[in-house]
Amino acid sequence: MTTIGWLLVLGALFLGRAFTKGRTIDQSVNDLGDIMTALLTNDKAKLSDALGRTGGAFVDPSNGLDGPYDASNTTMTSAGTHDGNAILAEAERLGRAAKGYRTGGVGPTYYDCSGLVYRTLKNLGLYTGARFTTYTFTKQVKCTQISRGAANVGDIVLWTQFPAHHIGIVSGLSRGSGAVAFYSARNPRSGIAVSPIDGFEKSSPTFWRVNR
Repeated sequence: MTTIGWLLVLGALFLGRAFTKGRTIDQSVNDLGDIMTALLTNDKAKLSDALGRTGGAFVDPSNGLDGPYDASNTTMTSAGTHDGNAILAEAERLGRAAKGYRTGGVGPTYYDCSGLVYRTLKNLGLYTGARFTTYTFTKQVKCTQISRGAANVGDIVLWTQFPAHHIGIVSGLSRGSGAVAFYSARNPRSGIAVSPIDGFEKSSPTFWRVNR
């Protein structure tokens, strides 16, 4: 069988597994990417992990395949709470230390869009639950929806309209326009960077404030 044939068979089998194991579409795509990477690199541990995932959330592998995680140097106010600037600063710190984007990545070497937001909130103690995705963020994280005009630095910008699905952290504001830029793990080509909100994915995002 040709390589394309094998890829099609694997894809069909994996989609069938997604339905029986309770994986979301977003998670299934991430799982499939990890499986293909593991097969190409002959990484048996990564393959076993990807094939073994079940349910609605990833197991956090930050102390496994990607090496030990260093949670030092997080930013906290003197009152022991976190503000929006601290959220953005932590995300940027993680982005600078990383090598780039990888589907399913939660650091410290690689991140995908939800993995970077997840790791940022977890480091700052704003979220302690299981790994979320763009589709499950508002279900798993205690947050409040806000308007674009009310959004501030450190708030979450989220795209879930088909075919877009992406998440990032508001990084830039404009008087009269509200949030205009965001920081995120974009894709393997663009990496982790600041992007304009207008026109991104050709769909309208929603804005969320993590309850502190």
